[in-house]
Amino acid sequence: MGFDLARGTTYDDGGDVVEFGKRGPRFNIAGWEWLIETAKKHGWTPGPLTLRGEPYDGGYYFNDGQVVSAETAIAWADALERAYPYRGETGRWRQLVADFIVFCRAGAFEIW
Repeated sequence: MGFDLARGTTYDDGGDVVEFGKRGPRFNIAGWEWLIETAKKHGWTPGPLTLRGEPYDGGYYFNDGQVVSAETAIAWADALERAYPYRGETGRWRQLVADFIVFCRAGAFEIW
């Protein structure tokens, strides 16, 4: 199971996806869990989620297209920056975290 992030997905009147929005970073379950748990340890509180405009109770560990609000996304980025302040380091994981932080700073997004 993996987690694909996007923003701006469009739906038809029946609630089916017409077109996926702009794609963001992708994570496997271990990477996704690291992002969540590390951010929590550095002051982030997961905010409420929505799905097609309605409250979503499934949480962050499902990939149903639920939406993370802009406020929650920006707070997530803040927490990860506190956890991972060394921007000069290189490596694939470091780059993925940096890409996720930039993606969060752009606002609300969907988890697929």
